[in-house]
Amino acid sequence: MTETTDSRFFPTHTLESAPSASRKRLQAAQAQFGFVPLPLARHASAPSVLEGFALLHEQFEATSLSPLAREVVALTMARRLDCKLCRALHSQLARARGATPELVEALLRGEAIPSRELAGVARLTERTLDTHGAVGDSDLKEFFDHGYTAQQALEVVVGIAAYTLSILANRMTQSEMIR
Repeated sequence: MTETTDSRFFPTHTLESAPSASRKRLQAAQAQFGFVPLPLARHASAPSVLEGFALLHEQFEATSLSPLAREVVALTMARRLDCKLCRALHSQLARARGATPELVEALLRGEAIPSRELAGVARLTERTLDTHGAVGDSDLKEFFDHGYTAQQALEVVVGIAAYTLSILANRMTQSEMIR
C-alpha cells in the first residue's frame, strides 16, 4: 500500500519467525487478506496484544450497535488518537457499511455530522474519551435521546478499548501502514 517504516525495536515477523502463540492469528490474517498486515506482523512480538485485540474486536463486532455506528466509534478514535492507518482502513469500511463520503470526512475532521443518530455515537465516544469515562448524566441522556440504550453506551466503551489497544500498539511499533 505505502512505504513502511522500519522499527528498531519491533521485528516484522513472518509466519515462521513469530512466537508460536502468535502464529494462529497471523495465519488467520494471511488467509483473510492474502498477506500479514504490518501491524499484526509487529504486534506478534507480544501474543497477548494480538489475542487481546482480536477478542476485543470480536466482542465489539458482536454488539447491538449497527455496523455503521461501530465505524463511527472507530473513525472517532482514529481522529482522536491520530492513526493514519485507522483513518484509511475505517474510512473504507464505513463506506462499505453505507457511510457517505461527507459523513466520513466530517468524522475525520471532528465536525458536525448529518445523521442525528450517528452524531449521538460520535458524541458519546468523544465525551467518554474527554472525561476518561466519567460521562455525565446529561451526556448519557443525550445518547439515550438518540434512541440508544444503556447497553449500547457500554458497548461504545468496548470499541474504545479495542481501538485504543490497536492504535497505541500500532504507533509504538511504527506500523501504521498496511504493507
